[in-house]
Amino acid sequence: MSIEGSNIVAAILALEEYRYSGGDGGINNVDFAINDATQFKGVLLSTFQATEENIVEWHNERLVKVTIENDLPYLIRNLTEENVFILYYAGHGFFHNGYNRITAWDTHPDSLEETTCCLNEVLLKPLTKSRCKRYMIFMDCCSKDLREAIKGRSVISNLSQKEFKEFVDLNTFGAFFFSCSPGEKAYPSNILKHGIWTYHLVEALKGADQQAMDSHNIITDISLRDYLRAIVPSFIRKNMTLTDTQTPYAIIAAANSFEICSFDVDAPGGLPALRIVNSEYCLRNVETISIERLPGFSKKKKHFVPDRYSSRASAFVQSLLSENIQEELKEVYNDAKQILGLKRRDIEKSYHDGGGAVETEYFRYHVDTFQDDEDPSDAIIIRELTIRVASKLLPDNFDDIFSCVFDEIVFEVKRCGSFDEIVDQFENLAEKNGGEVYEDEDEDIIAYTAKGFNVKFCPSKREMVIKPEKVGGCVELINFANKAALSIGSSLKSLE
Repeated sequence: MSIEGSNIVAAILALEEYRYSGGDGGINNVDFAINDATQFKGVLLSTFQATEENIVEWHNERLVKVTIENDLPYLIRNLTEENVFILYYAGHGFFHNGYNRITAWDTHPDSLEETTCCLNEVLLKPLTKSRCKRYMIFMDCCSKDLREAIKGRSVISNLSQKEFKEFVDLNTFGAFFFSCSPGEKAYPSNILKHGIWTYHLVEALKGADQQAMDSHNIITDISLRDYLRAIVPSFIRKNMTLTDTQTPYAIIAAANSFEICSFDVDAPGGLPALRIVNSEYCLRNVETISIERLPGFSKKKKHFVPDRYSSRASAFVQSLLSENIQEELKEVYNDAKQILGLKRRDIEKSYHDGGGAVETEYFRYHVDTFQDDEDPSDAIIIRELTIRVASKLLPDNFDDIFSCVFDEIVFEVKRCGSFDEIVDQFENLAEKNGGEVYEDEDEDIIAYTAKGFNVKFCPSKREMVIKPEKVGGCVELINFANKAALSIGSSLKSLE
Protein backbone atom coordinates (compact mmCIF):
# COMPACT_ATOMS: atom_id res chain seq x y z
CA MET A 1 0.00 0.00 0.00
CA SER A 2 1.99 2.94 -1.28
CA ILE A 3 0.31 6.09 0.02
CA GLU A 4 -0.03 9.19 -2.13
CA GLY A 5 -0.51 12.33 -0.08
CA SER A 6 -3.26 13.66 -2.32
CA ASN A 7 -5.30 10.49 -1.66
CA ILE A 8 -5.22 10.84 2.12
CA VAL A 9 -8.39 11.83 3.95
CA ALA A 10 -7.82 12.15 7.68
CA ALA A 11 -9.85 12.81 10.82
CA ILE A 12 -8.03 13.86 14.00
CA LEU A 13 -10.06 13.65 17.19
CA ALA A 14 -8.59 14.81 20.50
CA LEU A 15 -10.09 15.34 23.94
CA GLU A 16 -7.78 16.88 26.50
CA GLU A 17 -10.67 18.33 28.51
CA TYR A 18 -14.27 17.32 29.11
CA ARG A 19 -17.34 19.37 29.86
CA TYR A 20 -17.99 17.31 32.98
CA SER A 21 -14.43 16.92 34.20
CA GLY A 22 -12.92 17.42 37.63
CA GLY A 23 -14.39 16.85 41.05
CA ASP A 24 -15.45 13.58 42.61
CA GLY A 25 -16.99 11.40 39.93
CA GLY A 26 -16.04 13.67 37.04
CA ILE A 27 -14.21 12.55 33.90
CA ASN A 28 -10.43 12.85 34.08
CA ASN A 29 -8.74 15.07 31.53
CA VAL A 30 -6.25 13.52 29.09
CA ASP A 31 -2.84 15.12 29.47
CA PHE A 32 -1.22 16.46 26.26
CA ALA A 33 -3.95 15.12 23.93
CA ILE A 34 -4.04 18.35 21.91
CA ASN A 35 -0.26 18.43 21.60
CA ASP A 36 -0.35 14.80 20.44
CA ALA A 37 -3.00 15.58 17.82
CA THR A 38 -1.10 18.62 16.56
CA GLN A 39 2.10 16.63 16.12
CA PHE A 40 0.25 13.81 14.38
CA LYS A 41 -1.22 16.31 11.91
CA GLY A 42 2.29 17.65 11.32
CA VAL A 43 3.43 14.17 10.28
CA LEU A 44 0.54 13.84 7.83
CA LEU A 45 1.55 17.14 6.21
CA SER A 46 5.32 16.57 6.20
CA THR A 47 5.96 12.84 5.80
CA PHE A 48 2.86 11.92 3.81
CA GLN A 49 2.40 15.25 2.01
CA ALA A 50 -1.30 15.23 2.82
CA THR A 51 -3.25 18.35 1.90
CA GLU A 52 -4.59 20.65 4.59
CA GLU A 53 -8.11 20.67 3.14
CA ASN A 54 -8.34 16.86 3.42
CA ILE A 55 -7.62 16.86 7.17
CA VAL A 56 -10.53 17.36 9.57
CA GLU A 57 -9.76 18.26 13.19
CA TRP A 58 -12.18 18.09 16.10
CA HIS A 59 -10.74 19.06 19.49
CA ASN A 60 -12.35 19.44 22.92
CA GLU A 61 -15.66 21.37 22.73
CA ARG A 62 -15.81 20.87 18.94
CA LEU A 63 -15.81 17.09 19.49
CA VAL A 64 -19.36 16.67 20.80
CA LYS A 65 -21.39 13.49 20.47
CA VAL A 66 -23.50 14.75 17.58
CA THR A 67 -20.35 15.61 15.57
CA ILE A 68 -18.92 12.13 16.00
CA GLU A 69 -22.23 10.44 15.17
CA ASN A 70 -23.09 12.59 12.13
CA ASP A 71 -19.99 14.22 10.65
CA LEU A 72 -17.57 11.30 10.97
CA PRO A 73 -19.81 8.74 9.18
CA TYR A 74 -20.59 11.35 6.52
CA LEU A 75 -16.86 11.87 5.91
CA ILE A 76 -16.34 8.12 5.58
CA ARG A 77 -19.33 7.56 3.28
CA ASN A 78 -17.85 10.02 0.79
CA LEU A 79 -14.48 8.25 0.52
CA THR A 80 -13.48 6.84 -2.86
CA GLU A 81 -11.52 3.76 -3.91
CA GLU A 82 -8.42 5.92 -4.36
CA ASN A 83 -8.58 7.34 -0.84
CA VAL A 84 -6.56 6.23 2.16
CA PHE A 85 -8.49 6.98 5.33
CA ILE A 86 -6.49 7.82 8.47
CA LEU A 87 -8.12 8.38 11.85
CA TYR A 88 -6.34 9.42 15.04
CA TYR A 89 -8.19 9.51 18.37
CA ALA A 90 -6.82 10.66 21.75
CA GLY A 91 -9.25 10.45 24.65
CA HIS A 92 -11.06 7.88 26.77
CA GLY A 93 -12.43 4.69 25.23
CA PHE A 94 -14.03 1.60 26.73
CA PHE A 95 -15.98 -1.60 26.09
CA HIS A 96 -19.54 -1.81 27.40
CA ASN A 97 -22.55 -4.01 26.70
CA GLY A 98 -20.92 -5.77 23.77
CA TYR A 99 -19.54 -2.73 21.92
CA ASN A 100 -16.47 -0.52 21.90
CA ARG A 101 -17.27 3.11 22.65
CA ILE A 102 -15.37 6.42 22.66
CA THR A 103 -16.12 9.52 24.68
CA ALA A 104 -17.07 12.97 23.45
CA TRP A 105 -16.58 16.39 25.00
CA ASP A 106 -20.14 16.34 26.34
CA THR A 107 -20.00 12.77 27.69
CA HIS A 108 -21.73 12.67 31.10
CA PRO A 109 -20.37 10.38 33.82
CA ASP A 110 -23.88 9.47 35.02
CA SER A 111 -25.12 8.36 31.58
CA LEU A 112 -22.11 6.92 29.78
CA GLU A 113 -23.94 4.72 27.29
CA GLU A 114 -26.27 7.52 26.22
CA THR A 115 -23.53 10.17 25.89
CA THR A 116 -20.72 8.18 24.25
CA CYS A 117 -20.36 6.91 20.68
CA CYS A 118 -20.42 3.31 19.49
CA LEU A 119 -17.39 2.71 17.25
CA ASN A 120 -19.28 0.12 15.26
CA GLU A 121 -21.87 2.72 14.26
CA VAL A 122 -19.61 5.74 13.67
CA LEU A 123 -16.53 4.00 12.21
CA LEU A 124 -16.70 0.29 11.40
CA LYS A 125 -20.06 0.09 9.63
CA PRO A 126 -19.46 3.26 7.58
CA LEU A 127 -16.05 1.93 6.49
CA THR A 128 -17.58 -1.40 5.50
CA LYS A 129 -20.17 0.36 3.33
CA SER A 130 -17.76 2.88 1.81
CA ARG A 131 -15.72 2.32 -1.35
CA CYS A 132 -12.52 2.95 0.61
CA LYS A 133 -10.55 -0.24 1.33
CA ARG A 134 -7.33 1.33 2.61
CA TYR A 135 -7.26 2.74 6.12
CA MET A 136 -5.12 3.18 9.24
CA ILE A 137 -6.72 3.82 12.62
CA PHE A 138 -4.62 5.05 15.55
CA MET A 139 -6.26 4.86 18.98
CA ASP A 140 -4.45 6.45 21.94
CA CYS A 141 -6.96 5.65 24.63
CA CYS A 142 -7.81 3.39 27.55
CA SER A 143 -10.57 3.00 30.12
CA LYS A 144 -8.52 2.87 33.31
CA ASP A 145 -8.76 6.59 34.14
CA LEU A 146 -12.46 6.49 33.35
CA ARG A 147 -13.05 3.55 35.70
CA GLU A 148 -11.04 5.15 38.49
CA ALA A 149 -12.76 8.52 38.16
CA ILE A 150 -16.32 7.20 37.92
CA LYS A 151 -17.00 5.12 41.00
CA GLY A 152 -18.94 1.87 40.69
CA ARG A 153 -18.43 1.51 36.91
CA SER A 154 -16.92 -1.97 37.04
CA VAL A 155 -18.84 -2.93 33.89
CA ILE A 156 -16.53 -0.63 31.93
CA SER A 157 -13.46 -2.33 30.46
CA ASN A 158 -10.80 -1.61 27.87
CA LEU A 159 -11.58 -1.71 24.16
CA SER A 160 -12.27 -5.26 23.01
CA GLN A 161 -10.07 -6.75 20.28
CA LYS A 162 -12.78 -9.09 19.00
CA GLU A 163 -14.87 -6.43 17.27
CA PHE A 164 -11.88 -5.03 15.40
CA LYS A 165 -10.64 -8.48 14.40
CA GLU A 166 -14.02 -9.39 12.95
CA PHE A 167 -14.00 -6.16 10.97
CA VAL A 168 -10.49 -6.34 9.50
CA ASP A 169 -11.04 -9.89 8.27
CA LEU A 170 -13.42 -8.41 5.68
CA ASN A 171 -10.95 -5.91 4.26
CA THR A 172 -7.80 -5.99 2.17
CA PHE A 173 -5.41 -3.26 3.33
CA GLY A 174 -5.86 -1.76 6.77
CA ALA A 175 -4.65 -1.67 10.34
CA PHE A 176 -5.75 -0.62 13.80
CA PHE A 177 -2.95 0.52 16.12
CA PHE A 178 -3.69 0.75 19.85
CA SER A 179 -1.65 2.49 22.53
CA CYS A 180 -2.07 -0.24 25.15
CA SER A 181 -3.36 -3.75 25.62
CA PRO A 182 -6.65 -4.54 27.39
CA GLY A 183 -6.40 -3.93 31.14
CA GLU A 184 -3.51 -1.46 30.81
CA LYS A 185 -3.25 2.31 30.97
CA ALA A 186 -1.88 4.61 28.27
CA TYR A 187 0.61 6.88 30.06
CA PRO A 188 1.67 10.47 29.36
CA SER A 189 5.15 11.86 30.05
CA ASN A 190 5.66 15.25 31.66
CA ILE A 191 9.14 15.37 30.13
CA LEU A 192 8.00 14.63 26.59
CA LYS A 193 4.80 16.69 26.95
CA HIS A 194 3.11 13.91 25.00
CA GLY A 195 1.43 10.59 25.47
CA ILE A 196 4.31 8.12 25.38
CA TRP A 197 2.76 6.00 22.59
CA THR A 198 1.88 8.94 20.35
CA TYR A 199 5.32 10.50 20.87
CA HIS A 200 7.06 7.39 19.57
CA LEU A 201 4.45 6.92 16.83
CA VAL A 202 5.19 10.44 15.57
CA GLU A 203 8.95 9.98 15.88
CA ALA A 204 8.71 6.80 13.80
CA LEU A 205 6.56 8.37 11.09
CA LYS A 206 8.93 11.35 10.90
CA GLY A 207 11.78 8.95 10.17
CA ALA A 208 13.56 9.94 13.37
CA ASP A 209 14.14 6.39 14.65
CA GLN A 210 15.48 3.77 12.30
CA GLN A 211 14.38 0.98 14.63
CA ALA A 212 10.90 1.49 13.16
CA MET A 213 12.15 0.81 9.62
CA ASP A 214 13.01 -2.36 7.79
CA SER A 215 16.35 -2.91 6.08
CA HIS A 216 15.24 -0.80 3.10
CA ASN A 217 14.38 2.26 5.24
CA ILE A 218 10.67 1.52 4.85
CA ILE A 219 8.12 1.65 7.66
CA THR A 220 5.61 -1.13 7.16
CA ASP A 221 2.55 -2.17 9.13
CA ILE A 222 4.60 -4.94 10.74
CA SER A 223 7.72 -2.88 11.49
CA LEU A 224 5.62 -0.11 13.07
CA ARG A 225 3.66 -2.61 15.16
CA ASP A 226 6.81 -4.31 16.43
CA TYR A 227 8.60 -1.00 17.03
CA LEU A 228 5.82 0.48 19.17
CA ARG A 229 5.38 -2.78 21.06
CA ALA A 230 9.09 -2.70 22.01
CA ILE A 231 9.90 1.00 22.43
CA VAL A 232 6.97 2.07 24.64
CA PRO A 233 7.53 -0.41 27.51
CA SER A 234 11.29 0.11 27.15
CA PHE A 235 10.86 3.88 27.57
CA ILE A 236 8.69 3.36 30.65
CA ARG A 237 11.17 0.96 32.26
CA LYS A 238 14.10 3.29 31.69
CA ASN A 239 12.54 6.67 32.37
CA MET A 240 9.57 6.33 34.71
CA THR A 241 9.06 4.96 38.19
CA LEU A 242 6.06 2.80 37.35
CA THR A 243 5.26 -0.76 38.33
CA ASP A 244 2.60 -1.02 35.60
CA THR A 245 3.37 -1.66 31.99
CA GLN A 246 1.96 -0.43 28.68
CA THR A 247 2.06 -2.79 25.72
CA PRO A 248 0.82 -1.42 22.39
CA TYR A 249 -0.74 -3.83 19.92
CA ALA A 250 -2.12 -3.79 16.38
CA ILE A 251 -4.76 -5.64 14.38
CA ILE A 252 -3.78 -5.83 10.73
CA ALA A 253 -5.73 -6.91 7.67
CA ALA A 254 -3.51 -7.62 4.68
CA ALA A 255 -2.40 -10.64 2.69
CA ASN A 256 1.14 -9.24 2.81
CA SER A 257 2.92 -6.57 4.80
CA PHE A 258 2.23 -3.13 3.32
CA GLU A 259 4.30 0.03 3.11
CA ILE A 260 3.27 3.00 5.25
CA CYS A 261 6.10 5.37 4.35
CA SER A 262 9.76 5.31 3.31
CA PHE A 263 12.78 7.55 3.75
CA ASP A 264 15.88 8.50 1.79
CA VAL A 265 18.56 8.23 4.44
CA ASP A 266 21.69 10.26 3.80
CA ALA A 267 24.68 9.50 6.00
CA PRO A 268 26.47 12.49 7.52
CA GLY A 269 29.65 13.16 5.58
CA GLY A 270 29.43 9.85 3.74
CA LEU A 271 29.08 7.79 6.93
CA PRO A 272 28.63 4.13 6.01
CA ALA A 273 25.14 2.77 6.51
CA LEU A 274 26.10 0.37 9.28
CA ARG A 275 23.26 -1.89 10.30
CA ILE A 276 22.80 -1.86 14.05
CA VAL A 277 19.74 -3.48 15.55
CA ASN A 278 20.04 -1.53 18.79
CA SER A 279 20.48 2.07 17.63
CA GLU A 280 20.67 3.38 21.17
CA TYR A 281 23.94 5.10 21.90
CA CYS A 282 25.83 7.08 24.50
CA LEU A 283 28.18 10.05 24.37
CA ARG A 284 31.59 9.36 25.85
CA ASN A 285 34.69 11.14 27.08
CA VAL A 286 37.85 9.16 27.83
CA GLU A 287 40.50 10.90 29.92
CA THR A 288 43.98 9.45 30.46
CA ILE A 289 46.10 10.67 33.39
CA SER A 290 49.53 9.60 34.60
CA ILE A 291 49.10 7.80 37.93
CA GLU A 292 51.83 9.89 39.56
CA ARG A 293 49.75 13.02 38.83
CA LEU A 294 46.61 11.72 40.54
CA PRO A 295 45.40 13.61 43.64
CA GLY A 296 46.86 12.09 46.80
CA PHE A 297 49.70 10.28 45.07
CA SER A 298 52.84 10.78 47.16
CA LYS A 299 56.17 9.05 47.11
CA LYS A 300 56.52 10.12 50.76
CA LYS A 301 53.66 7.72 51.47
CA LYS A 302 55.64 5.06 49.61
CA HIS A 303 53.37 5.25 46.61
CA PHE A 304 54.94 4.07 43.37
CA VAL A 305 53.92 3.94 39.72
CA PRO A 306 53.07 0.35 38.77
CA ASP A 307 54.87 -1.24 35.86
CA ARG A 308 52.25 -3.92 35.21
CA TYR A 309 48.48 -4.17 35.26
CA SER A 310 46.80 -5.75 38.30
CA SER A 311 43.47 -5.59 40.11
CA ARG A 312 45.30 -4.24 43.16
CA ALA A 313 46.84 -1.39 41.15
CA SER A 314 43.42 -0.61 39.63
CA ALA A 315 41.88 -0.47 43.11
CA PHE A 316 44.68 1.91 44.12
CA VAL A 317 43.79 4.19 41.19
CA GLN A 318 40.14 4.14 42.21
CA SER A 319 40.97 5.02 45.81
CA LEU A 320 42.99 8.06 44.68
CA LEU A 321 40.21 9.29 42.38
CA SER A 322 37.21 8.41 44.54
CA GLU A 323 36.91 11.73 46.38
CA ASN A 324 37.22 13.81 43.20
CA ILE A 325 34.68 11.69 41.35
CA GLN A 326 32.18 11.98 44.20
CA GLU A 327 32.60 15.74 44.17
CA GLU A 328 32.08 15.78 40.39
CA LEU A 329 28.88 13.75 40.71
CA LYS A 330 27.60 16.12 43.40
CA GLU A 331 28.19 19.06 41.05
CA VAL A 332 26.33 17.29 38.24
CA TYR A 333 23.50 16.54 40.68
CA ASN A 334 23.22 20.17 41.83
CA ASP A 335 23.57 21.65 38.35
CA ALA A 336 20.93 19.25 36.97
CA LYS A 337 18.50 20.34 39.68
CA GLN A 338 19.02 23.99 38.85
CA ILE A 339 19.19 23.85 35.04
CA LEU A 340 16.44 21.26 34.52
CA GLY A 341 14.24 22.50 37.35
CA LEU A 342 14.26 19.15 39.14
CA LYS A 343 13.61 18.22 42.76
CA ARG A 344 15.48 15.73 44.90
CA ARG A 345 12.91 13.02 44.21
CA ASP A 346 13.52 13.45 40.47
CA ILE A 347 17.24 12.53 40.65
CA GLU A 348 19.07 9.38 41.71
CA LYS A 349 22.73 9.63 42.73
CA SER A 350 24.92 6.62 43.49
CA TYR A 351 28.59 5.93 44.22
CA HIS A 352 30.87 2.93 43.89
CA ASP A 353 34.64 2.50 44.15
CA GLY A 354 36.16 5.22 41.99
CA GLY A 355 32.90 5.94 40.17
CA GLY A 356 29.16 6.45 40.31
CA ALA A 357 26.15 7.75 38.44
CA VAL A 358 23.49 10.47 38.31
CA GLU A 359 20.15 9.54 36.75
CA THR A 360 17.14 11.67 35.77
CA GLU A 361 14.31 11.38 33.26
CA TYR A 362 16.47 13.47 30.92
CA PHE A 363 19.79 11.63 31.12
CA ARG A 364 22.04 9.07 32.79
CA TYR A 365 25.60 10.17 33.59
CA HIS A 366 28.04 7.43 34.60
CA VAL A 367 31.72 7.60 35.60
CA ASP A 368 34.20 4.73 35.92
CA THR A 369 37.94 4.75 36.76
CA PHE A 370 40.61 2.07 36.45
CA GLN A 371 44.23 1.39 35.57
CA ASP A 372 45.08 1.38 31.87
CA ASP A 373 45.77 -2.24 30.91
CA GLU A 374 47.83 -1.12 27.89
CA ASP A 375 49.97 1.42 29.74
CA PRO A 376 49.99 0.45 33.45
CA SER A 377 51.52 3.81 34.44
CA ASP A 378 48.29 5.58 33.42
CA ALA A 379 44.83 5.87 34.89
CA ILE A 380 41.68 6.11 32.77
CA ILE A 381 38.47 7.99 33.57
CA ILE A 382 35.50 7.12 31.36
CA ARG A 383 32.47 9.42 31.44
CA GLU A 384 29.35 8.32 29.58
CA LEU A 385 26.16 10.26 28.97
CA THR A 386 22.95 8.60 27.77
CA ILE A 387 20.23 11.03 26.67
CA ARG A 388 16.70 9.83 27.38
CA VAL A 389 14.66 12.52 25.60
CA ALA A 390 14.69 14.25 22.22
CA SER A 391 17.38 16.93 21.97
CA LYS A 392 14.72 19.59 21.32
CA LEU A 393 13.52 19.07 24.90
CA LEU A 394 16.91 20.00 26.37
CA PRO A 395 17.53 23.59 27.53
CA ASP A 396 20.12 25.75 25.76
CA ASN A 397 22.45 25.59 28.76
CA PHE A 398 22.27 21.78 29.11
CA ASP A 399 26.04 21.50 28.51
CA ASP A 400 26.67 23.48 31.69
CA ILE A 401 25.65 20.46 33.77
CA PHE A 402 28.85 18.62 32.83
CA SER A 403 32.47 19.63 33.31
CA CYS A 404 33.86 17.48 30.48
CA VAL A 405 33.50 17.71 26.69
CA PHE A 406 32.05 14.56 25.16
CA ASP A 407 33.74 13.74 21.85
CA GLU A 408 32.70 10.18 21.00
CA ILE A 409 29.43 8.52 20.00
CA VAL A 410 29.32 4.87 21.04
CA PHE A 411 26.92 2.38 19.41
CA GLU A 412 26.37 -1.23 20.39
CA VAL A 413 26.39 -3.79 17.57
CA LYS A 414 24.54 -6.93 18.58
CA ARG A 415 25.56 -9.13 15.64
CA CYS A 416 28.08 -8.83 12.85
CA GLY A 417 29.61 -10.81 10.02
CA SER A 418 33.17 -12.05 9.74
CA PHE A 419 36.18 -9.76 10.07
CA ASP A 420 36.96 -10.22 6.36
CA GLU A 421 33.42 -9.28 5.30
CA ILE A 422 33.40 -6.09 7.35
CA VAL A 423 36.85 -5.00 6.13
CA ASP A 424 35.86 -5.66 2.53
CA GLN A 425 32.79 -3.42 2.84
CA PHE A 426 34.73 -0.62 4.52
CA GLU A 427 37.34 -0.79 1.77
CA ASN A 428 34.62 -0.63 -0.90
CA LEU A 429 33.20 2.40 0.87
CA ALA A 430 36.61 4.12 0.96
CA GLU A 431 37.09 3.42 -2.73
CA LYS A 432 33.72 4.93 -3.54
CA ASN A 433 33.58 7.91 -1.15
CA GLY A 434 37.22 8.49 -0.22
CA GLY A 435 38.95 8.01 3.08
CA GLU A 436 41.33 5.45 4.50
CA VAL A 437 40.84 2.07 6.16
CA TYR A 438 43.12 0.58 8.81
CA GLU A 439 42.52 -3.00 9.92
CA ASP A 440 44.33 -5.43 12.18
CA GLU A 441 42.62 -8.65 13.17
CA ASP A 442 45.15 -9.35 15.92
CA GLU A 443 44.35 -5.97 17.48
CA ASP A 444 40.63 -6.54 16.85
CA ILE A 445 40.16 -3.20 15.15
CA ILE A 446 38.77 -1.80 11.91
CA ALA A 447 39.13 1.96 11.51
CA TYR A 448 37.78 4.18 8.77
CA THR A 449 38.92 7.81 8.50
CA ALA A 450 37.05 10.21 6.25
CA LYS A 451 36.61 13.96 5.96
CA GLY A 452 34.95 15.27 9.10
CA PHE A 453 34.84 12.11 11.19
CA ASN A 454 36.35 8.71 11.87
CA VAL A 455 34.86 5.34 12.76
CA LYS A 456 36.42 2.61 14.89
CA PHE A 457 34.85 -0.81 15.13
CA CYS A 458 35.94 -3.59 17.49
CA PRO A 459 34.19 -6.83 16.42
CA SER A 460 34.81 -8.76 19.66
CA LYS A 461 33.44 -5.92 21.79
CA ARG A 462 30.51 -5.34 19.41
CA GLU A 463 31.24 -1.64 19.77
CA MET A 464 31.35 1.04 17.09
CA VAL A 465 32.72 4.47 17.97
CA ILE A 466 32.14 7.51 15.77
CA LYS A 467 34.26 10.56 16.47
CA PRO A 468 33.57 13.85 14.64
CA GLU A 469 36.61 16.04 13.98
CA LYS A 470 34.78 19.13 15.20
CA VAL A 471 33.07 18.70 18.54
CA GLY A 472 30.46 21.15 19.74
CA GLY A 473 28.24 20.81 22.78
CA CYS A 474 26.12 17.86 23.83
CA VAL A 475 23.13 18.85 21.71
CA GLU A 476 25.26 19.18 18.57
CA LEU A 477 26.80 15.78 19.21
CA ILE A 478 23.34 14.30 19.90
CA ASN A 479 22.07 15.60 16.57
CA PHE A 480 25.11 14.10 14.83
CA ALA A 481 24.45 10.82 16.65
CA ASN A 482 20.81 10.81 15.52
CA LYS A 483 21.91 11.26 11.92
CA ALA A 484 24.44 8.47 12.39
CA ALA A 485 21.77 6.15 13.81
CA LEU A 486 19.41 7.07 10.98
CA SER A 487 22.10 6.26 8.42
CA ILE A 488 22.42 2.70 9.66
CA GLY A 489 21.17 0.78 6.68
CA SER A 490 22.57 -1.41 3.96
CA SER A 491 26.11 -0.45 2.93
CA LEU A 492 27.74 -2.74 5.46
CA LYS A 493 25.31 -5.64 5.29
CA SER A 494 27.41 -7.91 7.51
CA LEU A 495 26.56 -5.75 10.52
CA GLU A 496 23.11 -6.35 11.95
